[in-house]
Amino acid sequence: MTEPESFFADGDIATSSLLPSGYLSASQINTYLRCQMQYYWRYVQDIVRPPKAVMAEGSALHKSLEHALRSKMSGTGVYLSLMKDAWRQTWAEKEKEVEDWTDEGKSSFCQQAETRGMKFVEMYHEHFLPTIEPKGVEQDFQLLLGKSKIPIRGFIDLIDGVGATKSVVDHKVVDRAKSEAEVDGDLQLTLYAQAMGISNVRFDCFVKTKSPKIVKLASTRSVRDFVWIELLVDRVVQGIQSGNFIPCAPGSWSCTEKQCGYFGICRK
Repeated sequence: MTEPESFFADGDIATSSLLPSGYLSASQINTYLRCQMQYYWRYVQDIVRPPKAVMAEGSALHKSLEHALRSKMSGTGVYLSLMKDAWRQTWAEKEKEVEDWTDEGKSSFCQQAETRGMKFVEMYHEHFLPTIEPKGVEQDFQLLLGKSKIPIRGFIDLIDGVGATKSVVDHKVVDRAKSEAEVDGDLQLTLYAQAMGISNVRFDCFVKTKSPKIVKLASTRSVRDFVWIELLVDRVVQGIQSGNFIPCAPGSWSCTEKQCGYFGICRK
């Protein structure tokens, strides 16, 4: 996405120039909090690892949902066949980039992913889409946050509803549904709520159980949450600018060759 000239005020460019990407996003902040060295390899050294199979599956479903929600927002018909076509087309593009096919192997994963994908699309089209009032789809946002006016950028999957019921929504393809505590404390949803001035937030979880299911989990954000996220972002930027990147604990779930694409680099 091209940076709008109006995004930075005079003096804000100094802060952005000290960040590897010139801005922060929810994924960057979460990466830094999970493992500072992982952030270093990805955003400071700009080493991009090939996507995992599960990421390709998530991209395919996101594109299918985007097609359906944009069609409904524009007032045109939402056809199940076109939602399925969008899933298959995106999957065909993304699966070419995948190197890690998990322990299942490529053939098995592809078959299971398409079966799940078609089931999710059918369920969403029949049971969830009729109740949704899309007011924004893949909505981009930009804001300056914290005492240092840190540039924050991102995209919101869906803005749903009107008035007091309006919510910012993120779609998640997961092995298990998020818990209420995870929704209440999620950093990404807090940033989205603050950016749009909307207090209601929601995860629509597409759960990859034996019988796939879709679970909606809602929460709210308050001024207290916004004060906290500004404090957190300021501290993250201070850490990045210090140039002292600390690895996460070796026993962490994320510090394994399976979970981290940079594991080999760190352990050399």
